[in-house]
Amino acid sequence: MIDVKASGDLEVLTQHVLDSAKEAAEATIERANVRAKEIADKARKRSQDREQELVHAGAIGVEQARKQIISQAKLRFKEELLATKAKVLDSVVSGVREHLEQMRDKDEKAYLDLLLKLTREALSEQEPEHILLYLADGDMASYGEEIKRVLAGELEGKIEIQPGKISGGVIVELPEEHVQIDASFDELLREAIPKITDIVGKEIFLSEDEHEENRDGN
Repeated sequence: MIDVKASGDLEVLTQHVLDSAKEAAEATIERANVRAKEIADKARKRSQDREQELVHAGAIGVEQARKQIISQAKLRFKEELLATKAKVLDSVVSGVREHLEQMRDKDEKAYLDLLLKLTREALSEQEPEHILLYLADGDMASYGEEIKRVLAGELEGKIEIQPGKISGGVIVELPEEHVQIDASFDELLREAIPKITDIVGKEIFLSEDEHEENRDGN
């Protein structure tokens, strides 16, 4: 059975994606913060309007009405903020993927360097007798021979390259050791999503408490 190592175990496999995530996030920061402020403003306005309706109708006391409206507004605010965060996260992840794909399609040297770097890190401190690399079909045609040539000058083991069912990146397999290291685009993004989520939460949005403080203070 092949042991598929998580790319998160190798720092380089996520660092490039995280750098790209920050670049992609910059394009959404202003829109996200504007949207978050709109959510807070709408929640405050709904609270004020509803409070006046209840008080004028004599349905409940002013203080009870205020507590009820604040509670409902906070719940709606959190729900809308979570939905907005999810949309921004999707946008950032899409931006990261697009960034990587553009590098692959338009910057051959940078992409070749990335493939070599990912492969070297996957092989760190190992001297395998047989190395099997899986590349996307287009990458195999464009970079396969060059990768093989460069690695042959650095490693003593047999190097074999085959097409893999991936959109980009590389999968490194060591057949004798029954080990496979997945550094494909899909795996890089999957491993990076928790950190991208943290970026979205901390660098793009204020915390929910901070938004509520701003809303209540206005």
